[in-house]
Amino acid sequence: MIVNLELMVAFLIYLLKSSFCLTLLYGFYKLFFASTTRFSLNRWVLVGGMLTCLLLPFVSLELEHEPLVQSPFRLMQEWEQPVEVIPAPAAGMAETVRPETSHWDWLVIWMVVYLSGCTFVFLQWVAGYLRLFRWINRQEYKKCNGLRWVLYDIPVRSFSWGTYIVMSRQEYEASSPVCLHEEMHCRYGHCYDNLLIQLILIFHWWNPLVWKLKHELSGVHEYQADEGVLGVSPTFCTKVTLR
Repeated sequence: MIVNLELMVAFLIYLLKSSFCLTLLYGFYKLFFASTTRFSLNRWVLVGGMLTCLLLPFVSLELEHEPLVQSPFRLMQEWEQPVEVIPAPAAGMAETVRPETSHWDWLVIWMVVYLSGCTFVFLQWVAGYLRLFRWINRQEYKKCNGLRWVLYDIPVRSFSWGTYIVMSRQEYEASSPVCLHEEMHCRYGHCYDNLLIQLILIFHWWNPLVWKLKHELSGVHEYQADEGVLGVSPTFCTKVTLR
């Protein structure tokens, strides 16, 4: 049981450190990049920054003076220390001294609440992907330019994932700019960015600024896809039209 609690504290320390880094990333991005129109750079700042935030807590830095933000983490690391064994004063037998039970009780309560939130977000994520694959598998698709176009005879909201693009047949046959917009999402591989931020949100669902990062990344994707549409040559447009 003690080993499990020690692992729990170690995970909590990592979670708080990585969440703190993600919070700094959001502030850094809003301050220096959010108002720029270099969407490719903005995308890699967000994606690269998130990956760095997940790895940074594993890096140990030796500083002469401990920064103030490190103090809460140091306190939790003290909770993580193994139990001490001292001789009992009267009976002459060893006595195990354990940390205050209140600390561990609160830690267990926090872990139950946290894991419940993780489970809820994960199940929502799974349900979303089940709906996605149901939409994709309902219809036959057409191949064009290495992509699979899933066309519906009823009006549907266009979306893309991986190499699949789902949209209405009427919009597709009219060579709507939406075709190119969704194709740009596939070409740029935006689905992999979305997969990364969704995985992060499973563990950081309680941090509102991580949800803000997801919103910023979605906006960058839309702007980058629009920019890609504007830069496409007319000959490319004719290639995506199938009758």
